[in-house]
Amino acid sequence: MGMQKFFLFLGLYLAFTIVMAFIGYHFDITGNIRKLLREPAPVTGYYEMPVVTLKMMNADMRGGSVRLGINLEVDAKDTALVESYLPRIMDRLQAFSQRLTAKDFQETPELRWLRGELLIEINQASGPVHVRGLSFRELIVL
Repeated sequence: MGMQKFFLFLGLYLAFTIVMAFIGYHFDITGNIRKLLREPAPVTGYYEMPVVTLKMMNADMRGGSVRLGINLEVDAKDTALVESYLPRIMDRLQAFSQRLTAKDFQETPELRWLRGELLIEINQASGPVHVRGLSFRELIVL
């Protein structure tokens, strides 16, 4: 009788584990169905911003500049809408560049930080358009 209880308990445990794994795989933490619905992924579009020269401060408090060309990753339906927010985005980039130094462009960790900060600034300036990512086309410290 002891072995039957053991195998019954083991079978129930395995069944419970399989059911929980299935639920965990198909549902995310908020309870939304992820894999079962197979919603199509949003179509990604890229907006190529014009190359700009931004002023920045050097370590000795003299002005320097950086030539920057970036691509913005947005929904394909929003690529034309980004154009209307371009003056606001450029203004935010000019203001943000005043806080930068040449040291911020020297190594990979600084560039990762810079990419994240630029993404925050651009998202704040772009209104309802959500910019998912950005890539540097050109980055030259002058």
